[in-house]
Amino acid sequence: MLGVAMHITIKTLFEKGYNKTQIAKIVGCSRKAVRRVLKRVDEGQELRRKTVPSIIDAYEEIVRAKVAQGLTAVRIHQDLVKETSYKGSYSTVKLLVRKIKKDSQPVYMHNVSLPGEEAQVDFGYAGRLSDSEGRLRKAWVFCYGFSFSKIDYYEVVFSQEVQSFLNCHIHAFRYFGGVPRIIKIDNLKSAVLKAHFYEPEYQRDYLLFSRHYGFSPSPSRVRTPTDNAQAESRVKYVKSNFFRGREFEDINDCNRQLREWTERVSHERIHGTTKRQPRELFEQEERPRLQVLPAEDYDMSLWLRRKVGLNCHLVFENNYYSVPYAYCGKEVTLQVTESLVKVYDGINPLSQEEGKLLCTHPRLKGQGKFQTNSAHYPSWKLVSKTEYQEKYRQRMAEIGPFAERYFQEIVRRQEGYWAKVIYGILYLAKKYGSESVNLACKRALFYEAYGYRVIKNILEKRLHQVEWEEPEAQKTVETSKMARPLSDYESLLD
Repeated sequence: MLGVAMHITIKTLFEKGYNKTQIAKIVGCSRKAVRRVLKRVDEGQELRRKTVPSIIDAYEEIVRAKVAQGLTAVRIHQDLVKETSYKGSYSTVKLLVRKIKKDSQPVYMHNVSLPGEEAQVDFGYAGRLSDSEGRLRKAWVFCYGFSFSKIDYYEVVFSQEVQSFLNCHIHAFRYFGGVPRIIKIDNLKSAVLKAHFYEPEYQRDYLLFSRHYGFSPSPSRVRTPTDNAQAESRVKYVKSNFFRGREFEDINDCNRQLREWTERVSHERIHGTTKRQPRELFEQEERPRLQVLPAEDYDMSLWLRRKVGLNCHLVFENNYYSVPYAYCGKEVTLQVTESLVKVYDGINPLSQEEGKLLCTHPRLKGQGKFQTNSAHYPSWKLVSKTEYQEKYRQRMAEIGPFAERYFQEIVRRQEGYWAKVIYGILYLAKKYGSESVNLACKRALFYEAYGYRVIKNILEKRLHQVEWEEPEAQKTVETSKMARPLSDYESLLD
């Protein structure tokens, strides 16, 4: 029996012009055997090696199931020996596992983009950088590049939020002088609220942004990095070639060095795929096919929904902005710019419905601050500090003159927290009567004891009903113990 290799050799020699006798001498077989092989070739029979049964064949389905579970060849061999009657070697199992993995390896097609058709964007973590105030903060590098020419744009930012994301797009559009027809995004929350194969839910501002500049957003499939492979490669490239081994004073210094590196290194290199410089390919073939930038930039207002609290304020960036009290407990729409916060009722920018402007506030910097318009409160809440004190002075005066004097002393001595003390005394007047509380205030004034508990104890122990003689006021000048009485000097006057 001639093997497959011999069959192929005979076929090759015959195709090169050798006759049967010459072929027989070359390969060392009979002329009859050569004729038999050539006859099979003429009949179109496939030359195959005869299959020999393997000891692992009976266990192939078990091995496939364990490979699908992610088990290694060593573990699969151990399980086969323990759980079945398999007597073969580990190397036999290893060869089958390797074949199964090779057969199941996915195959991808190379996507070819036309000039000016597609760009891909993504964010990559860039480590910690100092901001303008010297604080260390997490930073991300925005990566934007064209799929055809492989030219790219990079920018380091401290935020992946919507406004930062859109600003990076605008900077890239200006840098290249045009807009592609499609932008692939990696399901970033700044652009895609909910990933879906057929109908993804886009972030409202990103959808309006794409309409303004005339491109179509194209989200990648979930857990499919090959859909946005070029953006992933750009992130790895800028992190390894630029960030690694470099130091920066702050984010401004980092972006300055990044622009120089992009111009001098990234755009001038010979790209591994195109075998050309990205700048050259972009200028010659891609730039003329980009869409023209619109006359005006996109309005970078941020649109949000917020619920108004019972204190007539809504919260944005941990700061508080007042809203008319009629909207307490309701949702309103915010339009946020760099300097203003506008509050609307019932506006929907996507459908361009008209909404009522409720109020406008300057945008606060920092956190925990209040921007309050007193007109947003109901009229019965608009009481000044002076009016508030006068109101409770009158109520204490209705109890009696001593109660009024007690109120004035409490306010003078406990300016910051007098209100709760007076609330308690007014409650005691309802329980014990105005006359009793007035007398209790009289006794407390004499002993210069001030507080809610003082009045309460006097009333509970009925000390206000006890008659007592007020001692004489202390003399302003005390008589010295060494002074002699005046009677001793009367004889001097005779």
